[in-house]
Amino acid sequence: MVNCEPKDLWDELLESYADYLTKQGKSRTLILFYLSPIRKLIYFVKENDLSKPREINQEMLKEFKLFYYEKRDFRQGTVARYIYQIKVFFDFLIFMGSIKENPAKNLKILPKPEAPE
Repeated sequence: MVNCEPKDLWDELLESYADYLTKQGKSRTLILFYLSPIRKLIYFVKENDLSKPREINQEMLKEFKLFYYEKRDFRQGTVARYIYQIKVFFDFLIFMGSIKENPAKNLKILPKPEAPE
């Protein structure tokens, strides 16, 4: 079945990033590995009615991080990898001129919050 829906900005940015990674010689498997956290972020921001990368701020990224710690029970290493890949993606968006600053630049990866007793 062919997807006839028009591409949105996020689809175009992901495609551009995948092309960039391909030109760097990254394997298809590695590219999919890199794109997975970014796709999760895009889904998360769309659920919060944000449609453009410049609308994402550090507070939104903190919510994203907590969501994966608390709701998905991900390990610190997994969340750290997600945040790292998101930082690299935002650096790419700066390179492309889509945004001016990386909202994930100073985002800290702290240990998973302890559940209250």
